[in-house]
Amino acid sequence: MRKCLSVAFAVVLLVVSMYTFICGQKVYSIDKNNNILVIHSYHPGLKWTDSQNKGIFKGAADSDKRTEIFVEYLDWKNYPNQESINLKYDLMKYKYKDTDIDVIIATDDAAVEFAITYRDRLFDNAPIVFTGVSESNAEKFTANQSGITGVIEEVDIERTLELAEALYPELENIYVIYDDTESGISMGSAAMASIKERFLDVNLIESNESHVDEIVKNINNLPPSSAVLMTVFYNDKEKTIMGFKENIKYITKNTKDIPMFALYEFQMGSGVLGGSLISGEQQGRLAFEYAETILSGVDADSIPFEKTKSLTRQVDYYAMEKLGIKKFQVPEDFAIVNKPLTLLDTHYQYVYSAVIVLIFLVVFILILSYYLKRTVFLKKMLENKNRTQIELYDELAASDEELQAQFDELHTTYEELANAQEELKFIAYHDFLTKVPNKASFVKDFKKLTQDNNVKKMDIIILDIDNFKLVNDTMGHIFGDKVIQKVSKEIKKGA
Repeated sequence: MRKCLSVAFAVVLLVVSMYTFICGQKVYSIDKNNNILVIHSYHPGLKWTDSQNKGIFKGAADSDKRTEIFVEYLDWKNYPNQESINLKYDLMKYKYKDTDIDVIIATDDAAVEFAITYRDRLFDNAPIVFTGVSESNAEKFTANQSGITGVIEEVDIERTLELAEALYPELENIYVIYDDTESGISMGSAAMASIKERFLDVNLIESNESHVDEIVKNINNLPPSSAVLMTVFYNDKEKTIMGFKENIKYITKNTKDIPMFALYEFQMGSGVLGGSLISGEQQGRLAFEYAETILSGVDADSIPFEKTKSLTRQVDYYAMEKLGIKKFQVPEDFAIVNKPLTLLDTHYQYVYSAVIVLIFLVVFILILSYYLKRTVFLKKMLENKNRTQIELYDELAASDEELQAQFDELHTTYEELANAQEELKFIAYHDFLTKVPNKASFVKDFKKLTQDNNVKKMDIIILDIDNFKLVNDTMGHIFGDKVIQKVSKEIKKGA
């Protein structure tokens, strides 16, 4: 008994402990806000930065955790100096003095360097997730540091050049465009090195020092079998700033039809043909997923750098049309984007609804058609049956009339037979001439009387008319017959 009580107590204690643990976890996930600070190197409106920010917030929208996201911009492209960094430092120190930052997401080099330098003073040494940093710079930033992981900005120059080679097998010249910013020089150098290593027979032309109009002129002077590789081009040597996408649009608008390949997804839609592209949105989403993993209790140092998941392979539809490239020429692992919107794309809800209604109507019409045909068939069948029944009725009516006529004829015959029978019977028991009962009638009546047990006494009177022959001879037989008839009546009266 005591053993049973001990077991029961242990079970109750286990259930209570599990309930407490589960409830505790639920209370934490509902009530505890996770604060993430996003520090962007550049300014809002820059396509690359906006795409990363969009990916971060999309990841947060898909998460079941309550997360508060704060966003700061260093505006490094417009103010690449320490004075600007100091101002940002003072501003963040003031803004977040009473806020516990759990994770920092830093996009691109300037923000990563800022976060590493000041996190111990501003954010209680919070772990860092970076995006938009090359592998070499990531290794440099994380040397002798802990609590840092992120998504490498690993451009796929080789696959982009393979696309160029697949579409243009006779390619002889590649014109590489990049600016003199940190990211531009880094990306341009990487592209040049990859081309020299992979495409030994291709003539390489670079333009990092040119004015944008000189770039346009150089492209227009390129010989046939040439292509352009757009890396990072934010401003030219005159610091003419239009922006990444705006610069590309300006160049493509003012140059001849020449294939231009890109390395970033945000460059699509500006006139470039395509390539194996880094997706800023995907980098941002992956960065949020890493931050969420850290918030769940995983050490940032145990999370490896991500290199390939932010790549997407695309070819622009309008650039294909402009350059006369057919769909079958595009490698299968490249998606064709920016296709003209069809009615299905713009109003797919209405199209699907209309299709469903149309299918319903077709089915309904088929059902109605089936039942209409069946109704017509049944109607014809009933008409045939009715016609047959009418014919049968007419035949029966004719047969009935015939039978009635036969019946009437039989009835008449029967009556005639009955009359004939009565007449024969009368003739049998009466004299033919006088119509009075004859000897046969007497015998029949006598037998009947003698067979009747109630008759105890019977008198038989035998009469004869004297000299009746004389009556016949003198008066004739007809008169004699009448005499006999008269005598018979008188006897009946007397009887």
